Amino acid sequence: MKPFINILFGVLLVVLVGVGQVRGQCIDNISTEYFQDFEADIIEECWYIYDGDGDGYNWTYINNSSYAHSGTWARISYSYISGVGDVKPDNYLYTAWFTVPTTGNCDFSWWHRKYSSAWDDYYSVWIHPQGDEYMYRIGEANRSSTVSYEYDKISLNDYKGQTIRIIFRHWNSDGQWALLIDDISIEWDNPLPIVLLDFYAEPRPGFNMLTIITGYEYNNCEFIVYRSRDAINWDYNNPVRDWDFGRDSALYNEVLDTVLNYFNIEHPNGQTYYPTDYEPYDTTYYKLVQRDCDGRLTEYESEIIVCIQEPSNKIEPRAYTDNGIVLVAGDRMCDVYVYTILGTQRYTKRMYPGETGRLNYWGHYIVEFVWVDENTYDIRKKVYKLFNIE
Repeated sequence: MKPFINILFGVLLVVLVGVGQVRGQCIDNISTEYFQDFEADIIEECWYIYDGDGDGYNWTYINNSSYAHSGTWARISYSYISGVGDVKPDNYLYTAWFTVPTTGNCDFSWWHRKYSSAWDDYYSVWIHPQGDEYMYRIGEANRSSTVSYEYDKISLNDYKGQTIRIIFRHWNSDGQWALLIDDISIEWDNPLPIVLLDFYAEPRPGFNMLTIITGYEYNNCEFIVYRSRDAINWDYNNPVRDWDFGRDSALYNEVLDTVLNYFNIEHPNGQTYYPTDYEPYDTTYYKLVQRDCDGRLTEYESEIIVCIQEPSNKIEPRAYTDNGIVLVAGDRMCDVYVYTILGTQRYTKRMYPGETGRLNYWGHYIVEFVWVDENTYDIRKKVYKLFNIE
């Protein structure tokens, strides 16, 4: 079990009623790295100190390049003060609050040293999750045993998604000299949520079929494909497809109005997707954007592709009135359905390329053609409303 301190009636109570503010950056978010060197031009109100033993001596600054790991500034807490003598510190240095990313590896690191070569100072590192009445010690008490700065690091992976702060506690050092802390970092490897193997487009009569192939996915919530006429000005208000994996744990194709496949968030072997652009330009550029489940967007600028619609003499199926209903299949196999205006099906037939037919129906009808592109399994519909057939 991790060592802990109940701070609801100790440290936390004092923090709430007021503690010293210290030099330090706020941590609004972590993109790839947060770095704190305590230099003089960085003064915020997000870091805190607390004098746990109540002797009036606490964490302070030292402005001397001989004692800083970089620059001239460092944090220092004394266990011996000239003119005062031995002090027995129980001093706390709180970082700003920050949220540990939910994916990838996140590490917290710092540099430390003792002030005098003759005396060792001791300290420990604690984690305080926001809303928790306890803070938890990470590992055993640390000993700063050299006047050369030493590097230390802890993993924050056990706290993914939690808002925490790190606490340096200088204690168990009666009459030594001083402890120095400098150059604190939070490092996140910020991995991409997918491995993109391929992204390409192929023209079809009247539409473009796009293909997205991934090799691995572990945090993928959405693909968005944007179109452009020139690869410069993008139509961000009208994406080709908005693939939302989070809706009922399924990939829902709004164009086809059907659920194509069942998706979990993680796919170790990757997936293949087929967004379809039914509104292509003569020459269309496409850009792929991916959104992970934390809201982060990854834009694949290097993967911009182009697709050119070629002139086509394709003949689409059609229906018209001529003493009844005339049906023309065009140059593709299709299924035809005829409904009354109340939705009752009156007729259905599989029609083959070049085939025509006639129905001796009179009144008000709706004719629907459904054809299948056998190469892409793309189902499309064309509907004719025919009235006053005489």
